[in-house]
Amino acid sequence: LARGMDDYLAKPLRRDELNAAIERVIAAKKTPHTPAPSAPAPIAAPQGAPAKHINRAAIEAEFGGGDLLQRLAQLFLESTPALVEMARTVLAAQDSRGLAYAAHTLKGSVQNFGAKSVADLAGKLEESARSEDLASAARLWPKCESGLQSVNAELADIASRK
Repeated sequence: LARGMDDYLAKPLRRDELNAAIERVIAAKKTPHTPAPSAPAPIAAPQGAPAKHINRAAIEAEFGGGDLLQRLAQLFLESTPALVEMARTVLAAQDSRGLAYAAHTLKGSVQNFGAKSVADLAGKLEESARSEDLASAARLWPKCESGLQSVNAELADIASRK
């Protein structure tokens, strides 16, 4: 929290705790004197028809198919571009520790939505970074980023449904 996080939840996520945390974040963002952070560039849309990565049935069973799921999707859409930008930056800087952190965080984010294939890619990226194999990490990153773009597109669809 001291590094700028809005809240903290321990895994495994529980619906009531998650809902309460979301309410706290939303309430804090509505406060008029809270400065708006500068938004990183959104994740680019994938080329062609995106692969389906999200296990919609599983996340609807866990979080319900209504407002909570839409809010979770929106939080992902708001927070993930900064993590993607961080991963790009630390990879370019050959910062294996920073890349391991970004990959680990991205892995957890997509796991919350049942996107196992993308979580597996992020996990491999994290392992490569932890072992300081940045050549492998550089080869894995485009695949991971492409998967994140697809997840982003799927969650944008969920977030926009009324």
